[in-house]
Amino acid sequence: MADDYADDQGRPGRGAVGGVGPRHLGGCVLELGPDWLVDASAVIANFEMMTRLADATGARLRPEQLDEAASVRAERDLDRFESRRG
Repeated sequence: MADDYADDQGRPGRGAVGGVGPRHLGGCVLELGPDWLVDASAVIANFEMMTRLADATGARLRPEQLDEAASVRAERDLDRFESRRG
């Protein structure tokens, strides 16, 4: 199972997410300490929660935000998805 996450040189394997597997994360914890992992996890969870809240309440982007994001939407062809908001 460890091979799914990193090879014998520590390079990401099939199970790595974003190029980071358990061996990489373990190295971060060893270098930065377990409190770092807890803080980083809390930040990630908070961003996920805020995104879900914004989606659930129907929050919309301001026109200037849509303009700024136009190149990213075009690059990733995100406008092909229809909005359910109408």
